[in-house]
Amino acid sequence: MICGATLQATAFHLVHFIVGRILTGYGNGFITATVPTWQAYVPRKPLSLKILNQSQRECSKAHQRGKLVMIEGALITGGICLSYWVDFGMYFAQQSSASWRFPIAFQIIFALIISLTVLSLPESPRWLIKQGRVSEAREVFKAFQNSNNMDSFLVQKEIADVQKSLALTGTSGLQDLFKMGRGRNFHRLVLGAVNQCFQQISKPSQSLNTSLLFILREYLVLNNKDYLGLSPMMSRIVAACNGTEYFLASWIAVYTIESFGRRKLMLLGSAGMGVSMVGLAVATWAADPISGKGSSGAAIVAAFFMFVFNSFFAVGWLGMTWLYPAEITPLEIRAGKKNRLIPSNWIFNFIIVLITPIAFENIGYKTYIIFAATNFSIFPVVYFFFPETAGRTLEEIDEIFEHSGCQMRPKAKSHPRAIIIQKKGKELTSVENLNGGANRAPDRYTSCNNKRDVG
Repeated sequence: MICGATLQATAFHLVHFIVGRILTGYGNGFITATVPTWQAYVPRKPLSLKILNQSQRECSKAHQRGKLVMIEGALITGGICLSYWVDFGMYFAQQSSASWRFPIAFQIIFALIISLTVLSLPESPRWLIKQGRVSEAREVFKAFQNSNNMDSFLVQKEIADVQKSLALTGTSGLQDLFKMGRGRNFHRLVLGAVNQCFQQISKPSQSLNTSLLFILREYLVLNNKDYLGLSPMMSRIVAACNGTEYFLASWIAVYTIESFGRRKLMLLGSAGMGVSMVGLAVATWAADPISGKGSSGAAIVAAFFMFVFNSFFAVGWLGMTWLYPAEITPLEIRAGKKNRLIPSNWIFNFIIVLITPIAFENIGYKTYIIFAATNFSIFPVVYFFFPETAGRTLEEIDEIFEHSGCQMRPKAKSHPRAIIIQKKGKELTSVENLNGGANRAPDRYTSCNNKRDVG
């Protein structure tokens, strides 16, 4: 990313700029493919150091995994927010090439920070064990447990669990990604790819503020009469404020991802985004800048719904696409990073960015109707086919799919077993335990043969 940004910022020819853009894209792709998986493998030390047994430790790790990835999403919006304010500052230098060179070069600062600090981070213990570097993995696990004893029960149990999972799945190849098998790999691949697809097709473009800026500039200035007194500079300020609100809204997911679960946030996000798109369609239709008979009040409402849309997207889908696929990907595929051979997120991002401007130019406000229908369609898909993963260890998620039968069909009004684990501090590690006993959680999933699989 440093090399790519440098080439772009110093470009004087289009080819020069494109080469830099490609390098930056590769660098960004490496980061987005690695960070969520690394975070799933390498959680922070438990918030409470008074951990007495293995089950409490496992629950604490699972409880932190979603929050960590949501923090990553919040930091992404922080970067987006900062970029809009930088672009606003460059408005005063629009007569100079610095207006576009400086924003591109500015990202080098953050890439340098990553480069200087990443070497201090621990390697994934699962990867270390797979490479035969067990002693190094033991050091990492020891640090996680805040223990000075490398031979403690918790450390040895963790290493044994990882070695067992690697022994069972280490012989898998790329072709196994497209097979069901015991772990239902293809089932999980499709869910992960669809999850990433949903994030992209739910919104008009990569930059939501692009739509807001268009509304402010075109719908609030009708027939060359500025009804709100918004100058081009003020329009950009409002757009930057939208980015700030986007950043603040993203932190809601950080503090609710574990208590509400993944499914509820995705469902809430899709419903809210669908309603927002309907509001945008109606408001932009009423604003009608082409005929000159539109309403400035409708334009204000349109801008408001864009703010609302940002909030629901930040809560439901911003970080979810980096968390959920990494959680449900089979361990053997996740460790080999074979799941990253299907970059559905970026493929659909390219498609949406390509077609959105064309759609707005040809059908105008009706584009929002299309996205409203898309979001409303996402809701039932998530409800009927996406299992809850909150609070579960990666091995427990494997068990969910291994015993799911031909489909995953969550029951309405049941509570995720993960939440019960977090509250009681108990762990049920086998399907037999889940299907019986006093501590059994309410049923969450059923298979096509109507057997109760996982609570």
